[in-house]
Amino acid sequence: QDKVKEAYGWNNFTAYFNENRPRARPVICEDRPQQNIVEALKSRGAQFGFSHGWETPNWFHSEAKDLKNEMASFNRPAYWNSAVKSECESIINHAGLCYWPFAHYRITGAGAAEFLNRLIANKLPAVGRVGLGHLITPTGKVWSELTFVRLA
Repeated sequence: QDKVKEAYGWNNFTAYFNENRPRARPVICEDRPQQNIVEALKSRGAQFGFSHGWETPNWFHSEAKDLKNEMASFNRPAYWNSAVKSECESIINHAGLCYWPFAHYRITGAGAAEFLNRLIANKLPAVGRVGLGHLITPTGKVWSELTFVRLA
């Protein structure tokens, strides 16, 4: 619950290209099993950034080397072309891991849609669609922002 509030606070913060805040990075929560995946991704060349209060891979270098943002640019650097091509080919031809810092919940059963519609400020998306929703508190304040994928 505390991390949800913190991450939502960073959600609407204006971040500039290659601006990685806060200072005490990397952001690793000792009470969460995040360290193992960060180390696994680093060993494969992940170049990390800071997104919504979490450490997240921005792109993968061909070597397991921390470039510490030394190749940063306001333009789309030439090295990204080969890096993005390699990542896309790897996912198409092999497999990929979508590591995203947000939690996933599956709400099922009779009355699931009605239950969720009581919790959010807007309506759920239609079946087979994706939509944004805001969880609201009993007093009507926004508690968190969620992306909904409606499967049924």
